[in-house]
Amino acid sequence: MRDAVPPMVALALKLARGEEMRPPSEDHYFPRGRRRNVFVRQTAAHRAVEMLLKKVRGEPYETELIIPQFDCVPPAPAIGDLASARLVVGTEGGTVPAGNPDGIEAVRATKWGQYPIAGMRAMAAGAYESAHGGYDSRFANADPNRMVPLDGMRALEGQVYRELHESYFSTVGCGMSIVQGAEIGQAMAAEMKEKGIAGIVLTAT
Repeated sequence: MRDAVPPMVALALKLARGEEMRPPSEDHYFPRGRRRNVFVRQTAAHRAVEMLLKKVRGEPYETELIIPQFDCVPPAPAIGDLASARLVVGTEGGTVPAGNPDGIEAVRATKWGQYPIAGMRAMAAGAYESAHGGYDSRFANADPNRMVPLDGMRALEGQVYRELHESYFSTVGCGMSIVQGAEIGQAMAAEMKEKGIAGIVLTAT
């Protein structure tokens, strides 16, 4: 506490006075992943060469662009008996019922939905639309089976696999954060586990 309290008080006083905060390494607070433009004496080229020389000489250096570290997720084991498996079809291409009833965002989505397809042989044009903001959705809207291949899945049902789940999953992957993507993926996986679904055919743009 003796070491931690003085910089905490100094930072609190600076915030109370409305003063500009310096980088976390100087004002001693936890980095929040935010970036802002500042004026410096050297150009980016000079700073890059200086950092490279320090690296080559084995001297300590600090990068201006911290690369995020992502988890290495091992692939799930293959479905043992596909002929008796129940599958679900889904997409990150944003195909939703017309009107986007759940309000899934076009960019940086925070939601996902599942929509009924029981008894349907294919996705009907006009009944669905793409909420995705990262591609020209005219072709997906003209034939929703391009993003949710229900017609193809029905053709294989009972031959390659046992049956298709009565609803499909959908979200928008455009600009989605890694954290949000992981949460949505875990929610989909939990739903699959609860409903006894062995695997998913998930299309992407």
